[in-house]
Amino acid sequence: MKNILPIIIFSFTFFFAAQGQKIVITPATVEHSIVTDLSDFMTEVELPGKITNISSETITIKWTQTLWDQPFEWQTEISDRDNYYFTDESGYAESEYVMPLELKPGESFYLSIYVYPNGRAGTATYVVDLVDYKNPKKTLETLTFYVNIQHPKKEAAVHIRQVKLYPNPAPDYFEITPNILVSKIRLYNSIGQRIRTFETIPGMKYDISKIPDGLYLAELLDSDNKALKTFRLLKRTPKA
Repeated sequence: MKNILPIIIFSFTFFFAAQGQKIVITPATVEHSIVTDLSDFMTEVELPGKITNISSETITIKWTQTLWDQPFEWQTEISDRDNYYFTDESGYAESEYVMPLELKPGESFYLSIYVYPNGRAGTATYVVDLVDYKNPKKTLETLTFYVNIQHPKKEAAVHIRQVKLYPNPAPDYFEITPNILVSKIRLYNSIGQRIRTFETIPGMKYDISKIPDGLYLAELLDSDNKALKTFRLLKRTPKA
């Protein structure tokens, strides 16, 4: 068996080289699912992909992002063999600052994405193309990352029980206690008509000054639009 394994590896390398392929990525698709306590804002998830030069010549490559689909609250950073890159608010590293990498025959390195969810559960997709530095329009291989980060169910239930809505009765605004679960708030009148939808922002006061006094239902939803909790909210304008 010890003698067979090198033969198998050599056979695969020979096959890829015969097809004119210069690099191979293992795995080409990185999938990672994690359940973690997202109340810890230091949570970090690493997604590594290994790139290997399988050709018989030294090549120079460069990576470029082609898709970066993640929740707004998430932050990402990218590292390769030589450098570490911070991304902007939309999750992109400026490609003009990405340095080319020289790979000798048989040499490998890891291209890793570091995800910081900042308290928000969700899913993301990242796609990175590896291109020939001398011919940037030529894509050598594509590396795709999928990540799913969720709360433990029991932990999530504890957190949502702690969420409060105040003041209630409310004059011209209301707030909710800081939390990591609620993504939006929907407000319904007494006959079930939706009259307002608020995207949650930490420390936000939600304006209800223009709706009539009365009893309303405030439904709290997560990032998947799943109802977490519902409050009865009484709007009462203070008398002058």
